[in-house]
Amino acid sequence: MEQLTDVELDYVFERSKVTSNKQALGAAGIPESTFYSWPKEKQDGLNEYAQALKRNRLLAAELVLVENAEQAARVITGQLASDSESIAQRAAQDVLDRTAGKPQQKMDVTSGGKSIFDLDEWKRARQERLAEAQEIEGEQDV
Repeated sequence: MEQLTDVELDYVFERSKVTSNKQALGAAGIPESTFYSWPKEKQDGLNEYAQALKRNRLLAAELVLVENAEQAARVITGQLASDSESIAQRAAQDVLDRTAGKPQQKMDVTSGGKSIFDLDEWKRARQERLAEAQEIEGEQDV
């Protein structure tokens, strides 16, 4: 990476934060014509650098989260003793959600026993559409 120019480094840095070349070029202030005038191998190489930088950033962020997970858990569990019932209740809910999992909500998918999709009606409507299409096709042949 030491051999990259400042413009190329700007592109790599911006590309590591976005999902498209165009977004990165705009953020870095590089004209698209400049980027696309570079050899394809160079473009691909810069994008590989950007992906590596993105992975390193994500790994660094994950490490910070892991390092602070115990402290965060202590903060949440410490709130269980809060004088405020709403804070204690929220902390209790967080602890339960993280250890036992959130409760599953039951949903009625039967629509009260009535079918949402009427197959016979769909078949009739399809036949009508086919007949209309054949009529139009027949008129065009004349």
